[in-house]
Amino acid sequence: MFSINLVTGVFSALLMTSAAVAGPQTAQVRADSKAATSHGLNDSSLRVMIGQMILVGFDGVSADAASVAAVRHEIADGSIGGVMYLSDNVSDRTHVAAMNAAFLAANRKLPPFISVDEEGGAIARLTAGNGFHEVPAAVDVARNFTPRGAYELYSGLATDLHEWGFNLNFGPVADLNVNPANPIIGKLGRSFSANPEIVAQYGAAFVRAHRDAGVATTLKHFPGHGSSSTDSHKGLADVSDTWSSQELLPFRKLINAGYADSIMVGHLYDRALQKGEAMGPASLSSAIVTGLLRKDLGFEGVVFSDDLQMDAVEKRYSFGGAIVRAVEAGDDILIFSNHKNPDADLPEKVINILIAEARRNPVVAANIVKSFAKISALKASLAERSGPKVDLLSTKSIEPDTGNEVMPADVEMVRRDLALKVVGLSG
Repeated sequence: MFSINLVTGVFSALLMTSAAVAGPQTAQVRADSKAATSHGLNDSSLRVMIGQMILVGFDGVSADAASVAAVRHEIADGSIGGVMYLSDNVSDRTHVAAMNAAFLAANRKLPPFISVDEEGGAIARLTAGNGFHEVPAAVDVARNFTPRGAYELYSGLATDLHEWGFNLNFGPVADLNVNPANPIIGKLGRSFSANPEIVAQYGAAFVRAHRDAGVATTLKHFPGHGSSSTDSHKGLADVSDTWSSQELLPFRKLINAGYADSIMVGHLYDRALQKGEAMGPASLSSAIVTGLLRKDLGFEGVVFSDDLQMDAVEKRYSFGGAIVRAVEAGDDILIFSNHKNPDADLPEKVINILIAEARRNPVVAANIVKSFAKISALKASLAERSGPKVDLLSTKSIEPDTGNEVMPADVEMVRRDLALKVVGLSG
């Protein structure tokens, strides 16, 4: 059994810290939580914190759909902290904007993350067919644009996202294009380059453009998916014999330069990096999240799991087992596409699992508290971003990467495969 007073004290201290960093919105959260925490970390306060750690896909394409109304209610009562759009949710700008306005209005104190995978190229939930202005894949951006030109291109993308009501984009991809035959990265042109400096420069342009438009971003897929030969949507991607420390460089550079709003950890496995752990995804690994990302690279922000309903996880763990492992590892926000077998009760199940686990597991209890503070701070910061449109890192002179080659036939083949098998799943 863990000490309620200890965890409650940590909770209060972290909320005070996040309020000082993030501003008045988080200060209000601290004030609203004071009554609950003064008497111990009770189930009500745990529900508030755990709810912010849940980000889900949903059914529906219009604000008046019953399923969308149910999501609004979950946002309002704190059962979830955000939603993720899949291709199936997008009809046109009018309907998307109306749903997003309704989601944001549901909880003004802790507004939800409204997220989408909109990298460009083959990974685009919002397309020209929906009235959205598409951008090229990362490989083509790095081939044809300078970092300054990329910033301008991504500024248009980010402005459109903001106007449609989104506040979080799951990009940029910070993976190195180590294996051009990689079915989920290389063949889709999702990596800017095999050169870590180029990836960092263009990743910075992507992040800065989104920040200037008021949209948060997520570097992915830590610690690097570019050398894999398999797709983690379909099973665990073992990179033990192909991964190298070079793949950390874009993440390290972007973190050190302040270009990491959040980071998504992939469903990858490396026996050397995860030495001493049973074979399993990096997203559920304390060695990767707490050890490598937090301690070694010094990242203090929000960590997302990749979709916990991808085969790399579901084929290895029970629903509850994956959730507990993710929080023990140090993930702050758990993504559930909720797409293959939609479950309207999923958030409540996650909350109940983690409340029960927090009551017996001090690591999980402490991590829930820390995650809530990080999430609150990031949400508050979305309303406060300002500053120069471009800085030196995103405009440093780098020639376009002429070595990038992705065959159009490969992209079309993989796009068809995605449409048939994993359409809408988180990147």
